[in-house]
This record gives sequence, C-alpha cells and structure tokens, in this order.
Amino acid sequence: MAKRIPKEGRQADLKEFTWYDVRLESLEVQPASKFGTSIKAVYAIADGTVWDFLNYIDTDGNAKLGKSPNGGVSRFRSWCNALGGRPEATRVAYFDDETMLIVWPDGGDLTLEPGLELRVLGELRDRGDDDGSVFRVTKYRPVEPNDTPEIAF
Repeated sequence: MAKRIPKEGRQADLKEFTWYDVRLESLEVQPASKFGTSIKAVYAIADGTVWDFLNYIDTDGNAKLGKSPNGGVSRFRSWCNALGGRPEATRVAYFDDETMLIVWPDGGDLTLEPGLELRVLGELRDRGDDDGSVFRVTKYRPVEPNDTPEIAF
C-alpha cells in the first residue's frame, strides 16, 4: 500500500480510524449529479474544519433512508440518527430538504442547523491528483455525555 500523506492544511493532523467529536458549522444542498443529490456538511474539528458530502437522494429520486447496497444502514440514515442522538439503525420516517427537518416514526423530529454535535470516524483516501490523501468521514455516532472521544473539537 502506498504511503498516505495528507495534504497540508485542514486535514493534515487527522488520523484514520479515530473518533472525533465535531460540531456542525454549515449545511448546503448540492446540485444533482450522476450520483444523485447530496448535502455538503462542514464540521468544526480539532482546531479546523472538515467537510463531508452525504448523498441523500439517489438518481431515481428516492431518499437514502434505508439500507446501503451492501445491506447495512445507509450513511445518510446513520448520520441523521447520530445527529438526533439515536442508535444507527433507528428507522427514519422522512427528511425534508427544504426545511432540513428529520422526522422519526416515534414522533420525534430534529431540524438540521449549525451547532449540532456528533462523533465521526474517517479514513485517509488517495486524492485523484496524486497530491497526498484526503480525510473522508465514513462512520457516525451520537455524542454520549459520559463517553470521552479520542479527540474533541
């Protein structure tokens, strides 16, 4: 395996497979692409920021609130549940991308907005331009009050 060296700047000090507590700084719905529609989430993390792109609508117009192609919980559903302080596999009734409202079948809801917190884990992935690696968030968990992360924001 090739050595993975992060590009200087915002991600140079992030470690693979390490849980980080992050705070949501901003959200922006991205234009539809060949992969579907995504949200760009920017997090405050370890004296900097990192961004995360979450596909939430597939190319057929379906919300990605169910299972991933490999049979696990979709990244978007896992992210919604982490922000809402719920277990990863909790069913999500719907997500409204105009109001940024997540609704759970039990009647609970949450409006996505800056300041929400969650815990993320990621991997360093090779950049397409052979210029080091980029930190890509791959897992989400709720922030637990009595659980100390390896690194907090």
